[in-house]
Amino acid sequence: MIAKWSDRIFHILFFTAFSIITVGVIASICRVNLWGIVTAVGMLGLGIVVIYLLYRRFGNIGSRKANIVFAVMAAVMLVIQLAAANLLLANPVTDWNVIHQVALSFAKNGSMDNMYENLPNNHHYLAKYTNNGGITVLLSFFYRAIYLIFGDVPLIAPVMLNTVFIFVSVIFCYLIAKRILGNFGGLVAGGLCFLFVPYYTYTPYFYTDSISMPFTVISIYLFIRAYESDNTAVEIALYCSCAFSVAVGYLLKGNVIVVLAGIIVYSLIKGGVKKVTIAVGLTLSMFVIFLAALNLLISSMHMTTEDERYEYQYPLTHWVMMGLKGNGSFDQADSTFTNSAGNYDQKQAANLNEIEQRLSAYGVGGLSRHLFDKAVFTWNDGSYWISHHIYKNVGERNFLHELVLKDGQCYGLFYCISAGIQLIILLMFCVTSVYSVIKPKCDRMMFIRILIFGIMLFLLMWETRSRYLFNFTPLFIIVTAQGMLISIKAFAKLFEKRRQAKNKISAAG
Repeated sequence: MIAKWSDRIFHILFFTAFSIITVGVIASICRVNLWGIVTAVGMLGLGIVVIYLLYRRFGNIGSRKANIVFAVMAAVMLVIQLAAANLLLANPVTDWNVIHQVALSFAKNGSMDNMYENLPNNHHYLAKYTNNGGITVLLSFFYRAIYLIFGDVPLIAPVMLNTVFIFVSVIFCYLIAKRILGNFGGLVAGGLCFLFVPYYTYTPYFYTDSISMPFTVISIYLFIRAYESDNTAVEIALYCSCAFSVAVGYLLKGNVIVVLAGIIVYSLIKGGVKKVTIAVGLTLSMFVIFLAALNLLISSMHMTTEDERYEYQYPLTHWVMMGLKGNGSFDQADSTFTNSAGNYDQKQAANLNEIEQRLSAYGVGGLSRHLFDKAVFTWNDGSYWISHHIYKNVGERNFLHELVLKDGQCYGLFYCISAGIQLIILLMFCVTSVYSVIKPKCDRMMFIRILIFGIMLFLLMWETRSRYLFNFTPLFIIVTAQGMLISIKAFAKLFEKRRQAKNKISAAG
């Protein structure tokens, strides 16, 4: 009973937050291109009709057949992803380029002694931004292996790695959806992944947002399997594996910590001394152990020193401070402010003082407006900011560039499709949360929505932008699949009632 009421209260909060965001996103899309709304309505209507017709025919599809259908769909998807990766191949820019160049230096030299040799203006980068140590090490090891085998590291190599990581995320999205929503629901999620444009446009962009995604979704899959297991030994092994996956994901992208927080919250709501002890206690303790071990590995690469970090490292308060300015995105003035504030302690003191001043200047009303604008900025971009990163194309500009890049001749079409898909996702968030308020059930879908709510709250407090959501998109697709299933089942009941009513009238006549 407590769990059900907790579920109901949570989903009221979830619906309230995302209904406000959805209204804001609709207004934002209307200001840019009204056709984005029309596209969303058209795609949603067509999607529900198609899924309804498939449900009538294949609603009871068996597990083996569902796996075969998904395997075929996934194979076609991978071919298209590889083609898109090749056509959109781009030279890295900004932070993405810094990590790429450091990894190239390690690949050729076998050490980090001259890691900034190709970056004359970025010395001390990894001391400033220690959060990028994880991806630097991963790409460095990968580049070194490629270099030792082929004598060079072609740009296509990390792009292929990134494509595989996105593809693996899609597979685990299907497995989670199948486990929660059944065989047909799994296929709906798989189909939505197939149609999800960012899973193609993100292939050339091998940075933290996509590289961390498989660890985000695998962690969730392992936790669900562990929580359902009746075998203690298997349960412990799965929780340990989950903790390792979360630790790796966190070192690649800090927002993956939301998964660990979600595991703790969900386990406490579900209750049960044994479950809470094993699920929370074991996962949390093993996460700390794995994180410490992985940090030792990163430290062994000698990318920074303790003195260098004390002089240059940006404290976590820097990103909270940036998140309180404008739409909450990266701000060069704020970066300069932190950089020039002194050593680590002085930077942190300066950030805290600035945070206090900004909160005081906002007041309750101003802060509420800021958070609303920030949330809309985060959630209104269905392209997940990709055109801001892959504009430096390697080869000749082609039709995909004309579609995806902001100065492309067909960008308006791409915007409408992306905005339409994003709006459908937000609408399904609202539909499924209302359904859960009406029929409360503290189940695995609640866990998925706890994570979505968690990333929403995290980005309200942190520096933000739409691409920071990308590694959680498999969860968005699972909730969207559930929303589609709820809709078609409602239509099926409605049609059945009408049919029965007609039959009664015919019988009476």
